[in-house]
Amino acid sequence: MVRIKNFILLCLLAMATLPLFAAAPLGLDVQRVRPTSLVMTPGGKLLAAIQADDKVCLLGSSSKGEKWEKVQELPALSDAVLWRGFFGEVRLFATASDGSLTMRICARPDEETPAWSEPVGLAKGYCSAPPVVLRNGAILLPVYLSDEQAPGTLLSMDRGAHWFARPSGVKLPYKVNSGRPDPVLMPYRNGRLALLNRATGTQWRWLSQSANFGQSWSAPAPLLYAPDMPMSLSMLPNGKWLAVKNGRLDQRIYYVPDRLFAYLSDDEGQSWYGDLILDSRTDACCPCALAPGDGSIYILYAYQPLDGSCSEVYFVRTSEMEINAGVPTRTLEASQKAKILVAEGRARSYAQTIKPYLSTKGKPSGQPLTVATFNIEYRNKNEGYPWEQRLEYVNELFRKYEFDVVGVQEPFRPEYDDLVARLGDKWESIFACTNLEKNDFSNSIFWRKERIEKLDDGMFWYTEIPGKNGGFGGPSCRLCIWAKFRDKSSGNVFFLFNSHFDFVVYDAQMTSARLLLSKIQEIAAGYPAFCTGDYNATEDNPAIQLLAAGPWIKDAMTQARKAVNPKTTSTGHYATPAKIKQDGKHIDHIYFTPGLSRVDTWEILCEEHAGIPAGSDHNPIKIQWQLLK
Repeated sequence: MVRIKNFILLCLLAMATLPLFAAAPLGLDVQRVRPTSLVMTPGGKLLAAIQADDKVCLLGSSSKGEKWEKVQELPALSDAVLWRGFFGEVRLFATASDGSLTMRICARPDEETPAWSEPVGLAKGYCSAPPVVLRNGAILLPVYLSDEQAPGTLLSMDRGAHWFARPSGVKLPYKVNSGRPDPVLMPYRNGRLALLNRATGTQWRWLSQSANFGQSWSAPAPLLYAPDMPMSLSMLPNGKWLAVKNGRLDQRIYYVPDRLFAYLSDDEGQSWYGDLILDSRTDACCPCALAPGDGSIYILYAYQPLDGSCSEVYFVRTSEMEINAGVPTRTLEASQKAKILVAEGRARSYAQTIKPYLSTKGKPSGQPLTVATFNIEYRNKNEGYPWEQRLEYVNELFRKYEFDVVGVQEPFRPEYDDLVARLGDKWESIFACTNLEKNDFSNSIFWRKERIEKLDDGMFWYTEIPGKNGGFGGPSCRLCIWAKFRDKSSGNVFFLFNSHFDFVVYDAQMTSARLLLSKIQEIAAGYPAFCTGDYNATEDNPAIQLLAAGPWIKDAMTQARKAVNPKTTSTGHYATPAKIKQDGKHIDHIYFTPGLSRVDTWEILCEEHAGIPAGSDHNPIKIQWQLLK
């Protein structure tokens, strides 16, 4: 009976939902666009604030989102928030280029070209959500106060004529890096206030409460999982809370977005339901929502692929009934959303950026480099052979092939120290332990110093809190260690990124893959690079497919001029060469930058050394890598 009711409800929703026959999207000659606010004027017109590079672009729609037009551009502004005031005026709060939060007022927002008052400075900082009106008629605007370096509020007792800054005193936990709290205010039914902030370094949206109209606030407590990305929290006219965010409620993602969901709460954020996927693409982000009171819910969001190919804004029309359809994890119909804005400059910039990676005109520069990836199992009591014997295997392997650069994963510090001592002064290396509390798994890079010179190195974490377990929802902490090298014989400069992904959780693997791609573009910045690692995922895993899709990097095995033993699994588990599985599955991979380099040969090494068939439960992969100019 429940299933029949749900089916009938979905049919009614489909009949009641009007498709968005949107006109061709607007185009702006900018690099990046993202919505920051959405409001409805007294005349029923939708007014949207769009961040377009370093200016705010106002879009208007008099047809409930079916057709949008550019209304106005306001230069040198960011973080624009629109709010409809007591008298039908629209106020625009935005941060100027000098860091000061300003307010502009449009008394007649339904005019074709709305006129805005001169900006009034309010405080140093920014806002990310509209104000709330308290029971006593006061207005409270959530802000980040730069002078205090903490979230706070601006208070107005005269309907927005004058504003006074009130620091909250809230100290966010785990505030690493320089994250944006993006404060949001939500009123409770009992008159209390909720101040919600995010803190870089955790997945939580943090909640502080006030019982005295925002004069003081409780210590922050976790409310719901949210990535280190902008999200939308707002209240419907019936008092329910609406959350539009990246990732499922139980999904721990951090650096990058992953699908866009809508949720509702009947109990002021204590529990959530709905699970409606607004956009199943992993690069949908930066939502803002509006519930005008007629049962509709309007949502704007950006689509910004990690590869930089485009930057777009989409408009969605849905309803509370649809979000609460009683069917878990549904995807919004395509007819209910429309692309309304495209950053045309982004496409031109992207084409220019990827041009070197698509080039087929590069000529060999210098002699090929012999590079490898090798997961060397730690001193495991269940290992196939004693560590001392395996150590000799690795030593003989390094000397036979005279690797120029090797990315190594897994050995604990004692095994790494043994390996450094056994290899001697012919190789140099760098080391990073993935768990700072237990000093266990590691990533390291070895290079033959006769040929290779290290210019720089660093690392980044595949986890929310560096050095602790639980990275992106996985059970273990992982990282990537990188180095910038110069080939002494040719003078060529190149980068190596050496990773060890989580071994069990898809979300952790996917988020790590997306972060790796982002860091390659940021750190290598147009130089040839290759990525070694134990990715704990085979070629059919979406995380691996994302890495190999290009244009920035490609799989060395599929792109090599010659592949040796491509059907041999990379996890031999100490089997003799004749007994290693030929299933074609690999969890160890090497990626390289096409156009800037090429792979001449790719080979899984299956051979005996030091009297044993293997030095680890993984088999090393070797490539001949040729830089191009």
